[in-house]
Amino acid sequence: SALTFAIKQEKLEDVIKLYRQGAKLTLANEQGDTPLMLVIKNENNQENIALWIIKTTRLQNTKEHFNQKNNHGNSALHLAVQNNYAQAARLLIDTKANINALNAKKQTPLILAVITKNKHIAQQLINQGAC
Repeated sequence: SALTFAIKQEKLEDVIKLYRQGAKLTLANEQGDTPLMLVIKNENNQENIALWIIKTTRLQNTKEHFNQKNNHGNSALHLAVQNNYAQAARLLIDTKANINALNAKKQTPLILAVITKNKHIAQQLINQGAC
């Protein structure tokens, strides 16, 4: 889709334009990835786009999509922790994303934070009651 292309091109202004034209920020692709997940999975750090998507969809009161899982069982929080999107992870935690969700490998975001040696996100998850 045009939105996926804009995300891969790392163009926030195009993502915003497409959103204003009706692109759905919560619609998952065939692999179960939402636009937020695609941003976080991209090899280049695009945390500004991720933060914009989180803030925009949070304002739309569509918080349930933050707990959507892709075909590997990963939520946006799993991916944010795994790819060291610290600000996005913090915002997802504050938005009440499921901090104890299990992916297909039975890993929680806290387990991924420990594996990736992300002490700050691990501590925030623990402070919120993650196990």
